Amino acid sequence: MESVAGRVYAGALGSDQPTVSPLFGDLGDLPKMNVFVGGAELLRPSIEAFARKATEAGTEVRLILGDDQQHTWPIAPTPEGRQALGQVVDIVTSC
Repeated sequence: MESVAGRVYAGALGSDQPTVSPLFGDLGDLPKMNVFVGGAELLRPSIEAFARKATEAGTEVRLILGDDQQHTWPIAPTPEGRQALGQVVDIVTSC
């Protein structure tokens, strides 16, 4: 279901355009990625669909789910946020 905010963001392009949503783009030849998604966030279905589509296109995807967390939980000043931010740091420093 498309929200009013989504329609405004997409404008005349429509929400199914890759320049509006990467879910509808060519996901081949992407590098390995780590995708953080909050269990309680509205974008979760789209993010999980993106991860599946990227995996099907041959990209190695690690989906990291924050149970009962909202969209920006890795930067929240909570124990869960600090743990997720630590994961981000580990990912970045291991590259």
